Amino acid sequence: MSMVSAASAPERLLERLVPHPTLRGLIYAAAAGIAFQLMNMVIRQLTLELPPLVVSWMRWTWGLALVLPLFLPAGLSVARTRQFPRHLLRSGFHVCAYTLWYLAIPLISLADAAAISFTGPIFTLIGAVLFLGERVAARRWIAVLIGFGGVMVVLGPKLSLGFSASLGLLLLLASVPLVSISNLTVKYLTRTDGTLTIIFWQNVLAAILFLPMALVTWVTPTPVQAASALLAAVLGTTGYWLITAAYRAADISATQPIVFLSIVWATGLDWIAFGRTPDLWTILGALVIVCGAAFASRAEAAARR
Repeated sequence: MSMVSAASAPERLLERLVPHPTLRGLIYAAAAGIAFQLMNMVIRQLTLELPPLVVSWMRWTWGLALVLPLFLPAGLSVARTRQFPRHLLRSGFHVCAYTLWYLAIPLISLADAAAISFTGPIFTLIGAVLFLGERVAARRWIAVLIGFGGVMVVLGPKLSLGFSASLGLLLLLASVPLVSISNLTVKYLTRTDGTLTIIFWQNVLAAILFLPMALVTWVTPTPVQAASALLAAVLGTTGYWLITAAYRAADISATQPIVFLSIVWATGLDWIAFGRTPDLWTILGALVIVCGAAFASRAEAAARR
């Protein structure tokens, strides 16, 4: 399947509006960050009320129900792929990573969770060089390292907190390399498979793989909780569509610095939804991270000129 035929109609529309592929990738990545942080807000509330692995299964099952209508016009062709082993491998890493993530998210704040996830671009850039053959420009390494420095500002004072918070930090840190491997596999899959095909297999396999773990800790959700899981699925599916489109439009290394802006959204949602006012270290770290993202945008613009 060619890259043109693999792109969806909304992607082709934005391609006409924003011709430069790297700029489109940055727009997609920024929008994906907003969608994911809204999803995290909903999921964190659910994991305070239900077993985390029940929440994870509901989120992916609803996600599968949501995307099925998108596949009806294409019929069974959307499931056709020559890369099924890689879809399965990607889902294995994805489920392992997000099992750790769902267990950790009720233990720490959204801002801290976002900060820890920002160690991911380091692993992703290294993987892009080693496994995808991308040439990573110095400006991208600099932007990522600035963002990583901001993460350390946020996390440093928190590593001496109590067992519960420290456990949450460690679980999330363990999940980050697995998420990076999953993202690198998505970038590889975009070479041959369309966005809908990637999303289809992600939702099918995640719903299947999360089911046994959900059954072990099963608690029947209320209608309101089920509706909240549906909302999380809408936001999550939208986020994955956006990030897949970002990886199709641009080098994965170009999109990584923009991911750091998610800490801004996470900090705001922490305050709105949970009444958590960010501490001084979170604010300082967020400023460093935003500077890294701003540097990345200016550097990419200069490179285009």
